[in-house]
Amino acid sequence: MNKDFVQNLYNRYGGKKQYWDVIFIEKKYFKIINDNMIKKSTKRISDIKERIIKDIKKNNFTKKYQITSLYEYNCIKDFINELDININYELLWCHGDQQMNKLDKIIEGDYTCCRDCDRPMKFINKKTYVIYCYFSKI
Repeated sequence: MNKDFVQNLYNRYGGKKQYWDVIFIEKKYFKIINDNMIKKSTKRISDIKERIIKDIKKNNFTKKYQITSLYEYNCIKDFINELDININYELLWCHGDQQMNKLDKIIEGDYTCCRDCDRPMKFINKKTYVIYCYFSKI
């Protein structure tokens, strides 16, 4: 999973910033953000896999598992299919009642002068509903 943060990048005047206008500092920072996002997602997926294995052993199919994307859902669903266990449940996903912050826009900073004058990037989030995956009886 690789997210291109440049698609969320806007200039200071509100217009979309083109890929060829992205400076080296921004590209480097986006790579760090992407690597951290991948690490967190991988950890979340592995934790959910462990929880699912424990729940299946206990024959408990009433739990919900919070995920952040359909990519994570597909990874977990593939994992369950690979387990090759005979259960009468399938893994589905739904939106919950609660909301979470999701990155909507990144407004470019100003890195032209010196460290004291520089303005950092601004991250603007929007509210989206939390996604859960759960077992449903077939």
